[in-house]
Amino acid sequence: LFENLFARGLDGAIGVSPRDAQLLRSVAGVRQTMTIRNGVDTAFHQPIAVDATPRSLVFWGRLDFEPNIDAVCSFARRVWPMLRARYRDAVWRIVGLNPDARVAALNRLPGIEVVGPVDDVRPQACGAAVTVLPMRCGGGIKNKLLEAAAMARPIVASPRAVAGLDLPTEPCVVHVCRRPDAWVARIAQLWDQPTQAAQLGADARRWIETHHTWPAAAAQMLAFAAELRSEANGRKSSLRIADTTTGRRRAA
Repeated sequence: LFENLFARGLDGAIGVSPRDAQLLRSVAGVRQTMTIRNGVDTAFHQPIAVDATPRSLVFWGRLDFEPNIDAVCSFARRVWPMLRARYRDAVWRIVGLNPDARVAALNRLPGIEVVGPVDDVRPQACGAAVTVLPMRCGGGIKNKLLEAAAMARPIVASPRAVAGLDLPTEPCVVHVCRRPDAWVARIAQLWDQPTQAAQLGADARRWIETHHTWPAAAAQMLAFAAELRSEANGRKSSLRIADTTTGRRRAA
């Protein structure tokens, strides 16, 4: 409702996904829209050399945010027991600010470590064999996925976690899973085949460098702004001409 109140007076608006851009046109009534997806700081989020735990997972994000709480709790209930039954040495580290009581309680489960807040997430991310993003609710582009890809991490994610992203089919840069058994099979494959996991991470990094840098997003935004300015100037010229024909010349 808030967006609808002012959007119709805009020359243009930017959506972070094609669906967002389409809704800005069809629902909010914006004249012209463009999709510019989120970027990531590739200079900061890059692979770092740390000793990785072979059979390990990592998840990071604010742990008082309901979509993140639901993600880790559902994964702990539906997927983690099957992984631990198959790999008794498996470890899953959950990193982030303000762990909710439901998240903190996961510390009692075998193999799960609720790390809490850290000054720098990169050692935790690069120290895990696989990054998991089991989101089931929430909207928007998942910046943690872009960060993980920029750090060349092998990623297994839910369909919700990749919503709004234009993922390539070849090469694969993120494995998307729906059913618990699919999660277990894919994670096990990456744990058992580290060379394949490393290739997945390297392809993810290249995808980020091609499609999700902030300089590229800024260039798109500047080009869009220049286009809108040009069109606005054209509309003003047309208005001046129309006013002249009626003898009411005035500035637009």
